[in-house]
Amino acid sequence: MTTFIEINRKDHAQARIVHGTSPDLLAGQARMSIQKFGFSTNNISYVQFGDMMSYWDFFPAEDGWGRVPVWGFAEVIESKAQGFSEGQRFFGYWPMGDELIVEPTRIDDRGFTDGSAHRSHLAKAYNWYYNVNMFSRTGDLYDTQQMLLYPLFYTGFMMDDYFFDNNDFGATQVVFSSASSKTAISTAFLCHNRGLHTVGLTSAGNVEFTKSLGMYGEVFSYEEIDKISLAPSNYCDFSGNRHITFEVHERLNENLKYSMMCGGTQFNESVAGIRASDSAKSAQDSSSLDIAKGSLKGPKPEFLFAPTQIAKRTTEWGREGLHDRVDEKWLLFIDNALDWMKLEDFNDEASILKLYDDVYGGKIDPKAGYVCRMGN
Repeated sequence: MTTFIEINRKDHAQARIVHGTSPDLLAGQARMSIQKFGFSTNNISYVQFGDMMSYWDFFPAEDGWGRVPVWGFAEVIESKAQGFSEGQRFFGYWPMGDELIVEPTRIDDRGFTDGSAHRSHLAKAYNWYYNVNMFSRTGDLYDTQQMLLYPLFYTGFMMDDYFFDNNDFGATQVVFSSASSKTAISTAFLCHNRGLHTVGLTSAGNVEFTKSLGMYGEVFSYEEIDKISLAPSNYCDFSGNRHITFEVHERLNENLKYSMMCGGTQFNESVAGIRASDSAKSAQDSSSLDIAKGSLKGPKPEFLFAPTQIAKRTTEWGREGLHDRVDEKWLLFIDNALDWMKLEDFNDEASILKLYDDVYGGKIDPKAGYVCRMGN
């Protein structure tokens, strides 16, 4: 028996629990029991961009429904793949459920790639699974930090690296919407440590928490956008709220050097038009951002598809070289995270379904880290 939570691809507010029969393995396949995974607004971004960025293609479901990608840990419980043993544990990209059948390829001490045919056209970064033995630290607390924060930090690393790789587009200041979200916190940590002035925008109720993080030189509520300094700036939009984007562009105008679309934490106001990275083959190009208040000033927002920058740096630095660079910054970041993140556990399918409803509906505690187990 298998259990998954699936989302209506036409109405993301509609989620359901699906039970099924676990299929027999074919030669070359292995069955992974998903032990635990993290959940955050980042996963809702996968839902929002599921069709445009092909996130639904990773874990196929019945027509009209999708299985949300999540990050977590799984154990091999059955294997018909040569060199792939029962009992091994891996960290990576799983469906929101309790099982995944994979076809391991490129197996080595560091992990494996899922070579399943339906994933062959998808980003390699999401098809790779890490052997837990490669991590610098081990234990339950580190596992929890890993699944809750590492994928978000890794994305933040690539965003910061993209700025660095382009000489920050001449900017000295980076402005973040949804500054209390964990990916924004990760990116701000890295930008701040490079000496850039970081400005956080958040809801009035999250201002004090966001200030307490120490990642931002300044924090303003969304009602205070007119207080942003008119320095040469880049904008990281984690909210996806078109009205906030309009106001930031209006405020910075010619001082805005680059506008990066990073996610959609404020789902019901998500931006309808973005210009996707030209190397993200699954993304849609679009014309200028269409906002009722008027045309958007400054550069058009561009969606940074993190795997594109990952692929570039893997070519330049090698897979191990990239991992070592990320790991060095990651260990500094998680020591800080212990001071502000509190953990909440969800241990059955009904409570996880409700968690999805709450997070999708914006009922989010920025300090919380949500740990999910589908009955394992």
